Amino acid sequence: MSEDFTKLLEKYIEDVKRVTSEANKSFFFIQLVQNTFRANIDYLEKVFPQIEKFVKFKGKVVASKGEIDSLLGNVVIEFESNIERKKNEAEQQLNGYIAVLWNRETKEIKKRINYIAIATDGLRFYVYRPESAKEDELSEDDVSLISIENFEIEKMPPREVLIWLDYTFLSKEARIPTTEGFTDAFGVGTNFYKGVYKELQLAVEIFQKEKKETFNTLFSEWSRYLSIAYGSSVESRDFFIKHAYLSVLAKLKSTFLNRVSRVSCSSCPARIHLLSLDVTKYETSTALINLGTSQRVK
Repeated sequence: MSEDFTKLLEKYIEDVKRVTSEANKSFFFIQLVQNTFRANIDYLEKVFPQIEKFVKFKGKVVASKGEIDSLLGNVVIEFESNIERKKNEAEQQLNGYIAVLWNRETKEIKKRINYIAIATDGLRFYVYRPESAKEDELSEDDVSLISIENFEIEKMPPREVLIWLDYTFLSKEARIPTTEGFTDAFGVGTNFYKGVYKELQLAVEIFQKEKKETFNTLFSEWSRYLSIAYGSSVESRDFFIKHAYLSVLAKLKSTFLNRVSRVSCSSCPARIHLLSLDVTKYETSTALINLGTSQRVK
């Protein structure tokens, strides 16, 4: 990791500690990200000028705009002077901004973009995945924030902060692919894993409900193969979904590598752009069938 980032982070923490206004805190955060990556991050009213009239306080909310189908990269951050005291207020504001964005997107592109919502005072970060079961016009009350993680940036090693910023804002920086980097981006516990796991969990539930007999056959076959591989009974539904995740991830990786097989690897970023693909485009039932008949963990 570059020593330059450690110095940037130390200065950021020092600057944020000495100021109290949300505008100053958000300014220093934008500087940190922009000085570290080539990321599309700025104030909400600049990133999404079409919703400027809904922004109550200019310079307080930060946003990042990524790919439309990406699970990461599209971020809305509400800054507060004291997040412990104003956490509920920050969450309410985030709900309102997400509702406005989703309402516009539904009209313009006929779908809702996946956002990460963050409430912070610049030091303590509360990270959420917004959701809504309502399909038509939304109000802030129709949006719920599902907690993904929370942390104090000052207590994290600089390398972990760099990784978090990198995959949260989907920086455009080129990276040499490594096993460690792949695990940091896609491993159990990452935002990507949590988001995809929830989608697969829902898909499995629907698949089981609509095709119960087929599901039971696939699950039984999967359990039998895994029991042989591990030497003991394996019947965990959670483990089954984790295997589905692994199968889909392998398919995405294979699809991408086929696309870039003629491109020099030195030009490929560490996450190899898998985060910009929408895994829901791939039929989960196919992944489950593959799991049930051929995939084994060794």
